Amino acid sequence: MSNADGEAMRASTPYQQTAQAAVEALTSDAERGLSSAEARERLGQFGPNELQSQAATPWWLRLLEQFQDTLVIILLVATLISFVEWWLQNPRETPLPYEGIVILAIVILNALLGFVQESRAEQAVQALKSLAAPDSTVLRDGQRQRVPSRDLVPGDIVLVEMGDRAPARWGWATASTCSTPVPRSPSAAPARSLSAPRWTPRLDGSPG
Repeated sequence: MSNADGEAMRASTPYQQTAQAAVEALTSDAERGLSSAEARERLGQFGPNELQSQAATPWWLRLLEQFQDTLVIILLVATLISFVEWWLQNPRETPLPYEGIVILAIVILNALLGFVQESRAEQAVQALKSLAAPDSTVLRDGQRQRVPSRDLVPGDIVLVEMGDRAPARWGWATASTCSTPVPRSPSAAPARSLSAPRWTPRLDGSPG
């Protein structure tokens, strides 16, 4: 890729532009922010600013899904064969089909472990959602407004103060007290204030 192609790609990616260029690309206003009407329109166009989640799967269905693996099915068939073989023995060598019981116990234990791991993963996703900033301060119609973070839209000017939790998918524009870098991820992190001069960085963190 040539340098010209790299610069063109950077210019087309808002989070890698300077703050002023990103504001212009998003047709916003750094001094007044978006209008309430424009914010409502963009919210309808882009949807809420939150983690996308599917409908919750019932626990019993998630447990049954653990038995759909090919290897698990083979083990279940082996268990059935072991039980049938024990039943047809005459006389029976053992009072119980121990081999089949052991295989079945392994299959059930494997299913329970998979079920627990999936449950913990879902709990982790819910924990990430709870970490997201519930409300954010934005400039709209030229005034500071407190809005739910899920209602933030592309082009919103977000004001972050010491102790605030930063909403997802945002970048620095200017700072009179510069906060430590906060990763732009679906989760949010509290901002800690550090003394620093006012500056205008690129949104990817490099000075502009």
